[in-house]
Amino acid sequence: VVKRFAGHVQANKILSEVFKNYPSDKLLKHSRIMLEFCLKGPTKYAGCDITPAHLNLKITNQHYLAMREAFERTLIESKLLEQDIIYVMADLDYYKYDICNEKCLLDRIGGEKNIEHIVNSFYLKAFQTERLCHFFKNTDPILMIRNQKFFFTRFFRAKTVKSCHFKDLRTFHLNMELKEEHFQFFVETMADILKELNIENPQLQREVIDWLGRTKNDVLNKKYEEK
Repeated sequence: VVKRFAGHVQANKILSEVFKNYPSDKLLKHSRIMLEFCLKGPTKYAGCDITPAHLNLKITNQHYLAMREAFERTLIESKLLEQDIIYVMADLDYYKYDICNEKCLLDRIGGEKNIEHIVNSFYLKAFQTERLCHFFKNTDPILMIRNQKFFFTRFFRAKTVKSCHFKDLRTFHLNMELKEEHFQFFVETMADILKELNIENPQLQREVIDWLGRTKNDVLNKKYEEK
């Protein structure tokens, strides 16, 4: 498995440039550490070590996505169960901001103050939308908004994807019978709210929408093969 992953890294043009000065035995060693760490193996590697370990590599988001793809391909080729792959990849994403040495998404969209605006604005629009308002008839709106703020704060903060395992979202939305059009409204509304906050960086907007898209299968109670 380690050799397979290292092979994918070396074959990738983006990643091969990062590791061009790495001896093959060192790449294999670090690949083993990473795999053991994400697969809950015997490695003693700790989360606090990740930032300094990757600092000099200057890994960007592009590098991370390429590494993520190589890692996922390795797990598929190693015949892990699909459900296990999903949770392993969530564990990897848990450390993205440390690997890339960058601010978490929460900080880049304005912190908890903007989460307050995002959630309040979203529900104001949702309550006034005819095709959605019936979902909120028998709910406590204050509690719902409070829970959504709590979730978004954790969801967009570094090291929180793991702590917000999406099985909780699936359980919460299970009986709502939400459809594709409802989730699309959610995504489009969130994109509009980002513009209201003057978050106009296209790359940052795409990252927020992509981040939200990770919840789609669980919110709509769909099988995980839908990416």
